[in-house]
Amino acid sequence: MLLFFIGCSQENKKPSIVLVLSNVGVNSLDSKTLFSQSEISSKLLSYNVEMFTARENGVSVSVMRVLYNSREVMIITPTIAGKNAQQYIKNISITSDYIENPFNMKIGDSYNKNAFSTCQELQETLICKQKEFNNIELHFKKDLNQKWSLKEILWNAHA
Repeated sequence: MLLFFIGCSQENKKPSIVLVLSNVGVNSLDSKTLFSQSEISSKLLSYNVEMFTARENGVSVSVMRVLYNSREVMIITPTIAGKNAQQYIKNISITSDYIENPFNMKIGDSYNKNAFSTCQELQETLICKQKEFNNIELHFKKDLNQKWSLKEILWNAHA
């Protein structure tokens, strides 16, 4: 008797809940969303949300990493609030193709100067914007061939 097992790797399977980046945020995550692991997790049901500490301008800041099947999808940064004040979402850094964006670009895509209204080169990063999307920046880094490729898409609540 010969048995065949056909399986589907969960590793490359896209999430069933589609997240979409817009000028106001990612789905229901926006500048009015409390920076709370339980609040954000409740809006991202098929994703894992982890807290970790990062350094921003020499200061330790709590940040959230959103994962799907152990793959990083985005990083969420809080507003800097006064002592005992509530924090909200300040930035969302898109690091995966699991999140749709209005530019139809994928992480790793090459830079096309005709696709953006403005671009600015800062040290080793090229930051581009499109007029209709004030709150969204596309960050390009040079790849091994010295060509600009998309590293992340950054949504900023107060751009």
